Amino acid sequence: MNISKKLGVAALIGCSAIGLLLPKAVGQPTTPQPNCTNPQTTADIHLCLGQEYRNADRRLNQLYQQLQTRLPVNRRQKLVTSQQAWIQFRDAACDFSSSRYAGGSLEPVRRTDCLTRLTRQRVQDLEEALRPDS
Repeated sequence: MNISKKLGVAALIGCSAIGLLLPKAVGQPTTPQPNCTNPQTTADIHLCLGQEYRNADRRLNQLYQQLQTRLPVNRRQKLVTSQQAWIQFRDAACDFSSSRYAGGSLEPVRRTDCLTRLTRQRVQDLEEALRPDS
């Protein structure tokens, strides 16, 4: 079962993800990494989605940098403008998506899932822009 389908299960589990947002104290033992192929708790789902988002965001930044160096000057500014607009769209869309669960343990899970999904879509767009025929 993929992580997105686990969102429904996570609502029943009811584990608070608030602790995931707080910084860890220095010297505090680290928690074992969850099994991201089959996360069982809301906290694990949020951790796994966070990993997926960081990977997608890292790929997005790599592609953006590649495009910056390869595009002619007249298209480079269009890339910057479109990226800034996309970031505003992404943040607003994910704010809306997660607002359904405002104050609940699913709010950060839903937001991270949305960020991941939209970032992966943007990665596809930038990969297409890097193709020679684009």
